[in-house]
Amino acid sequence: MDVTDLLSFGQSYGDAVIAIVSAFVAVISALIARGETKRQRKLQTERLRQSIDAASLDWGNAAIETLARCAMFARTRHMQTNEGGFLANKANLLVALSTLVDRGRMFFPNLTPEKKGAEKEGAYRGHRPPILDALMWVYHELEAMTREGGPSGDDSAAYIDECRRLLVSELQAH
Repeated sequence: MDVTDLLSFGQSYGDAVIAIVSAFVAVISALIARGETKRQRKLQTERLRQSIDAASLDWGNAAIETLARCAMFARTRHMQTNEGGFLANKANLLVALSTLVDRGRMFFPNLTPEKKGAEKEGAYRGHRPPILDALMWVYHELEAMTREGGPSGDDSAAYIDECRRLLVSELQAH
């Protein structure tokens, strides 16, 4: 074996060692990248969950405030001086309640949608969850309310307060 053969063998051996080390580094890098991707996916999932929780709490706060306004409206309905003002306030509250119910469907979908309302749009199939029922019961209570006559203001206010307690309890459980 002459010097050229020896140098050629050494260079081939060196190239092989470099190739093996490079392959090893590539495998280690791929494993690290895979672990980092998993970690990033978990972080994104957690951020999404926190975002949804924050949005549902914002919705819940708006619902609690609206129910408090409805209860006060019921308590003070006999103090309303004209029918037009009474009807305008009532309409505003009914719109707020209806909107809250539909927004709440994003966080609290109907239960057993396969058993009820197959002819309806997807979000309206099934049974409303109790948290949304509380809002609908208040909606119907206000809808029946007139400035004079109909359900008594104090009875309506007490009923609305009970509905608000149900909503808060359901929101806490969520």
